[in-house]
Amino acid sequence: MARKRPAATATDASFAPLTERDVGARTDSGSFSRIYFRQGHIQDTALRGTTLQALCHGSGIVPYHVSATLALRGEEGENPRAFACTCPRGGFCKHVVALLLTWLDDPARFVTRPPRRRRPTRRWPSIASWRSR
Repeated sequence: MARKRPAATATDASFAPLTERDVGARTDSGSFSRIYFRQGHIQDTALRGTTLQALCHGSGIVPYHVSATLALRGEEGENPRAFACTCPRGGFCKHVVALLLTWLDDPARFVTRPPRRRRPTRRWPSIASWRSR
């Protein structure tokens, strides 16, 4: 018997549709696995603006940081719009798949947090400005 998907919340209703089939189409067959999702490897889930973030416990000691930026409803293009993982493979890996399957299964599990502010980058003087002194 298939598990019933929780009712849509105001938060996940604002995003473009995303299905398990969409997730599978974005990755290779080796990375599309439900094992990490089913075994609860995704922890510390957060939604920051349009970005899902979590830790994924893989085969190593240190968990991987995984994220995916979702498209808003009405936006053109692929969903998710961007994704990242700190695992050695990177790209649309099984950890990103697990993150998205967790979102599809229970969006309410993701704690809403404010988007992180970008730290200002320090601008070093150019060589030309040093020479002109």
